Amino acid sequence: MVRFDGRSLSLNVREGEVTLSAPSARAVAHAGQTLTLGAAGRILPTEGAENSGEWTWAETIAPMMEIEGRSLLEFLDWVVRERGAQLRFADSSLAGKAPTIVLRGSTAGMTLEQATASVLATCGMSHRWDDGALVVGPEQGSSPVP
Repeated sequence: MVRFDGRSLSLNVREGEVTLSAPSARAVAHAGQTLTLGAAGRILPTEGAENSGEWTWAETIAPMMEIEGRSLLEFLDWVVRERGAQLRFADSSLAGKAPTIVLRGSTAGMTLEQATASVLATCGMSHRWDDGALVVGPEQGSSPVP
């Protein structure tokens, strides 16, 4: 995403990498980074593009993942990629089970947040967003799917 306000140019990278070149400087930004090119031609990198909340529009236009027959880990990896976040498990046993849990059904018509909550609830898990990360834990009052 690129913005120009008449004095400086700001480049936010959601996925992949982008090279920004100016007459006096050149820099590469990776996913989650922002580069700002000031009027003096200096490029300043900053972290945290994924936490800016500016990618919500991308979630609304992206097609929902077909989950039938996919593993929970595949779904969670897709969610964090779409959100520009990282995946963390509150419990190492959940991390070990996620690749073995096979999903059934559909999340068609759901938002990313609704799909995440629904899929995790059916697996006996819950989630929270914490500082640019999706944190997956056991559902309160129940145990995760074995």
